[in-house]
Amino acid sequence: GMRIKKICGHPAMLIGLANDELGYLFPSYDYDLALYDYERTLSIGRAAGNRLMYWIEDLVNYANFSQGIHDR
Repeated sequence: GMRIKKICGHPAMLIGLANDELGYLFPSYDYDLALYDYERTLSIGRAAGNRLMYWIEDLVNYANFSQGIHDR
C-alpha cells in the first residue's frame, strides 16, 4: 500500500486483487514474520509480493513516460 503510493507520487488507481482470490502477498522481508503466520498459509509464495511490486513499478514508469513525466 504505502510503497505503491510513494512510487506513484500523484493520485492513482490500481485495480486488482480482491476477495481473497490470490490470498496474501508479502514483500520477501516480511514473509517469515510470526505476525503473519496465518496469512502466510493463504499466500501464493515468498516471491509473489516482490514480483507484484516489480510489475507495479514498471506500470507506473510506463504511465509516467507516456504522460511526459520523465523525472520520477
